[in-house]
Amino acid sequence: MFDDIKYNYTPLPEPTPITEQDWPDDVLPIVHTRTMTYNHENYIRDCIEGILMQKTTFPVQVLIHDDASTDRTAEIVREYEVKFPRLIKAYYQEENTYSDKEKKKKLREPFRKWRIGKYEAICEGDDYWIDPYKLEKQVDFLEENDEYVLSFHKAEVISETNKEVQIYDHLVEGEYTARAIYEKWSIPTCSVVYRQKLDKMVSPVPIVFGDLFRFLSLLEKGKGYCHGFTGSVYRRHSMGVTNNLTTALSKKIYFQYKYFEKRFPQYKDISRATAIRYLDKITSDKTDDELWKFRFYKIWHVKKLFFRPYFIKTLFIMCKQLISRN
Repeated sequence: MFDDIKYNYTPLPEPTPITEQDWPDDVLPIVHTRTMTYNHENYIRDCIEGILMQKTTFPVQVLIHDDASTDRTAEIVREYEVKFPRLIKAYYQEENTYSDKEKKKKLREPFRKWRIGKYEAICEGDDYWIDPYKLEKQVDFLEENDEYVLSFHKAEVISETNKEVQIYDHLVEGEYTARAIYEKWSIPTCSVVYRQKLDKMVSPVPIVFGDLFRFLSLLEKGKGYCHGFTGSVYRRHSMGVTNNLTTALSKKIYFQYKYFEKRFPQYKDISRATAIRYLDKITSDKTDDELWKFRFYKIWHVKKLFFRPYFIKTLFIMCKQLISRN
């Protein structure tokens, strides 16, 4: 699809607020922003304002997907869409699809077709941008360096608990390999701009951390670059995935990393170590009716557990749970 698209435009003489730009209808966006949001009424204004303050020399399209929010998120998004109808395009899904892979694929297809920019810039509905030249800097870099498939930058971290969680302090300007990114999950998602035509994610299993999968897949096709500036804010709050880690969700994440072992064999050591960490979470739930099964998964990963007390206890739990079912 993207091979047939021609991005013809005359750059503006200097970076101009995207809310003040006026491009002909037949000019395609060089970059589109993608915001996925659900029940973010307390955060979505910061997100949209951070996008609207961007100053560029090229056309931008703002895309927002609301996944059937039950609060005022959709109402707030509509407010901005009405105010900037040529700039903002919002998709209001009527049914939440977060946990249903097949429904997600079907119901989100119209939104996917809107994503026609040469580059995609990500900002989830609970994060926001703080540098008005962020898009200009990153797109300029990618336009001048064909060997790079994505670029990112540092991000501040805000936590509801007020704990020090500056998880991106280790980032320095320069090239980053996929292994370096995977080992420390070094990329703040709200900082990424990447070449849209290379984004071809296909997975036979549900992927919880879709952005990680996307970045590893992209970096098979080129390089990643970290800019030295801090251009966004990442929020850690009670609604986030890591703060709502149920046993069921941990199982999905475990199978995701098992798939990563096969999909990215060069990083098998990282995937396996991460999978085991989630097994620890799963097997700590004594009420789970599949406890014995996941204890055996752990034994399979950690061979030294064979014929140890852990193994004997697992056999006992298996017999007890299977008998109880009958």
